[in-house]
Amino acid sequence: MAKRKGKRKQSDIRERISYIDDLVTDLTGKPIKAHIAEFVKEFADSFHRKMTAPPFNDPYQVLGVSRDGTQDRIKEVYLKLQKLYHEAGEVPNMEKAKEVNSAYQQICAERGWSK
Repeated sequence: MAKRKGKRKQSDIRERISYIDDLVTDLTGKPIKAHIAEFVKEFADSFHRKMTAPPFNDPYQVLGVSRDGTQDRIKEVYLKLQKLYHEAGEVPNMEKAKEVNSAYQQICAERGWSK
């Protein structure tokens, strides 16, 4: 008896899905599956664009200093971060150390400081 009840529910769900699909088709001219496929494609394209876009890292944000910081303050923060990431010696931290170094070099080049 439980199987019949389950089958009846399954057919009821199919009827409701069919009814919703008919309504969407009447309103938009496309079946609901086409709308879902469009949404999935747009989402996948958007995700792909975000993942393949080159990261934009503001060197001041990377170091955590303000744009009007002094040379001494920026160098102090840079040295603290380098010490922190180099002492850890782990691969993710080494990547972060490279990013910090690159940010400091960009700031130095931008302001005409000697490294």
